Amino acid sequence: MPDMNKVEIVIDNERYSVFTDEDMEYIKKVENLINTQVEYFKNSNKRFNSHTSVIFTSFVLADKYLKSIRQLGEIENKIKKDFKTTDEENEKLKEQIEKIKKHFKTTDEENEKFKKQLEKIQKEYSSVCEEKEKYLEELLIKNNETELFEETIKKYKHILDERSKEIIQNKIIIEELKKKNKELEDLLDIETSS
Repeated sequence: MPDMNKVEIVIDNERYSVFTDEDMEYIKKVENLINTQVEYFKNSNKRFNSHTSVIFTSFVLADKYLKSIRQLGEIENKIKKDFKTTDEENEKLKEQIEKIKKHFKTTDEENEKFKKQLEKIQKEYSSVCEEKEKYLEELLIKNNETELFEETIKKYKHILDERSKEIIQNKIIIEELKKKNKELEDLLDIETSS
């Protein structure tokens, strides 16, 4: 497991410490993405407080994450289908190469003709291999994007958990203050009635 570093981030003017193995440039990108989205929601509707904005931000990022996963699945399915087609084409090309090799025993003129055909097939084979590499690179890029969304969602979940704890604490304090206020009102009533 890579070394984890403690990093301070600021989300919606609140400081948080997180442990990560990512570099600061990446952390700042994630922090900016979150803050930009939170500010967008705050500015789009004045009734949105920080908590509501963070919830909507989490929803938007989770939506993008799930769509990316679905898109990644579609790309993987396309690549698998293309790989199957490529494998079939490769087998056909190999068979053609074998046929050409057998016919190489014919005259010099035919040999030149078969050499040209072989070169063409080899170029096609190279082209297929390059396309296969391109699909693999696309898959790696999508995997990296998925990891970014997963990290972002984890961080939002942590923020939401902290906010939920704060709300519960505030509710407890409000209830205690209501009880004390009621006791004081009762005492005041007793005092004024005497």
